[in-house]
Amino acid sequence: MGDMTDFLPLPETIASAELDLIPIPINVLELVRDRRRVELASAFGMPVAETWMEGMEGHAALWIQRKQDPALDHTWLARAIILRNIQTVIGHMGFHFPPDARGMVEIGYTIEPDYRLRGYATAAAQALADAAHAAGATVLRASVSPQNAASLAVIAHLELDEVSMQEDAKDGTELVFEATLPLRKHHSA
Repeated sequence: MGDMTDFLPLPETIASAELDLIPIPINVLELVRDRRRVELASAFGMPVAETWMEGMEGHAALWIQRKQDPALDHTWLARAIILRNIQTVIGHMGFHFPPDARGMVEIGYTIEPDYRLRGYATAAAQALADAAHAAGATVLRASVSPQNAASLAVIAHLELDEVSMQEDAKDGTELVFEATLPLRKHHSA
């Protein structure tokens, strides 16, 4: 991983035409980890999609651990995706870690089922990639299951190239995609 001083922090809010991406506070991640779903809306101060972070207790615990690591710039980690016109949390997106020594960041994301197939993942990924480039990152990576048609469509829209395949202990076979930043601009949410 790159030294924190090699790259600028990402802005507090990263925006596309319809979406805001904001860091997920530790207290919200603790609610997810502890399966205290009913408290999420009040912790965020806005409605949260019904299935937001369902089954993500392990991810939340890992993200808490990373946010508590003083060697990591937390601005690069998990963010909530907010659909601005209805002020509702509809997904999450972020990088697994800040940029590594070559400036590579790996993106991860989920859009909740009621909000899929509307271009939100592509728009959020484009906005996040633009912010990462402005902060010094040079390569965007995504690892996707060959069966994940929705994510493969996002990757295609972003024009990432398949560079390899890997076996993930939890997720099985994944195709690895990369693109040099900045990404080409696309018109979407």
